[in-house]
Amino acid sequence: MRKLFPFYPLLLGVIWVLVTYQSNKQILPDWTVIISPALVVTGIVTAMFLLTQLFIRDWQKSALVTSVVFNLVSCTAMLGILLKLTA
Repeated sequence: MRKLFPFYPLLLGVIWVLVTYQSNKQILPDWTVIISPALVVTGIVTAMFLLTQLFIRDWQKSALVTSVVFNLVSCTAMLGILLKLTA
């Protein structure tokens, strides 16, 4: 059975941008403001994905490691922002 290319790390990065836009939609002028953050996040996730691929040499495991690391970093960043806002 042929394995499919794991593209879910890229989707997780884009979803993070879309959720952030959705929670701030009333402040932002138009949906076009999410294009550059989506491209930046996609580039970062792609770089992380390819870098882990160099070390692990398996696309499925590299995708899993990239997803876990990206989600830990993004959740930590959001937690830091929330703690800074409440202090």
